[in-house]
Parts: sequence; C-alpha cells; structure tokens
Amino acid sequence: MRKGLFVRKLKPRENRALGSIVVRWGATKRKRMALVIRLSDKGKTSRQLAEMTGVHCTTIRRWIKAFNQRGLDSLKQTAKSGRPRKADEKFEAATKEILEKSPGLRAQVLREHLHQATGQYVSLRTVYNVKRRLKDRSKSPPQSL
Repeated sequence: MRKGLFVRKLKPRENRALGSIVVRWGATKRKRMALVIRLSDKGKTSRQLAEMTGVHCTTIRRWIKAFNQRGLDSLKQTAKSGRPRKADEKFEAATKEILEKSPGLRAQVLREHLHQATGQYVSLRTVYNVKRRLKDRSKSPPQSL
C-alpha cells in the first residue's frame, strides 16, 4: 500500500498563522490552501481533503508539496501574467484625450475615434473597461455584454 502525501510537521508559529488565515480571510484560494495544510497536518489524506474542499486531489498534493518546500511563502498569491491587454498605455492616453475633448461620447462612436487615432480596433467591452480604469462614468456598459 502506498503511503499518502502529508504536510510536514507544522511549527507552532506556522499553525497560528494558518489558523489566522482560515478565520479571518473570506472565501479565497489562500484560505482554502491554509485549511488544506492544517487538515493535512491532522492526518487527512489528499482524497479526503479533495472531497471536503471541492478541489482536485492533484491540486491538493501540489499545495502540500509547495508548503513542504517553501512554508508560509507558498500561500502568497502571485500575479498571473495572462494575455496582455489590447488597450495599452498609448490606447488609454488616446482615450483620455478624446474624452477630454468630447466628454460623454457613446461607446460605439468612441471606439471609431480610437480606431482612427491608434489603428487598433477593439471590442465595446474593452472601451468600457478603459473608461472604467480612467474613472469616466459618463455612460455605463449595457447589461447584455
């Protein structure tokens, strides 16, 4: 029979920190990770933890391995790179300039002006997102998008 993967013995400071995360944080990945680590320390298997938390057992094992290697640092959330934005700084600057000259433009019209100014053709959702980042609340996006 294969021995299961469990978290290493927790230090008292780590146990307190994990308990604090479990109690104070909302429904976040970090809270779920802390709970998994604490329950693994109590002898729960990755299958049991997967059933309890709704997280795949492969992910549970990955979290346990990461904690065993890096300790509490493994719970820190890192920024994901993802796909770069279509609306870069140049696009946002052009949007800001157009909105300063003509505030309250409809999104469709603004999109056409931006296409002429930057050469980029973007979706209406991108236009709304740029306006939101620029704190322009002249028109809110439709609910159907």
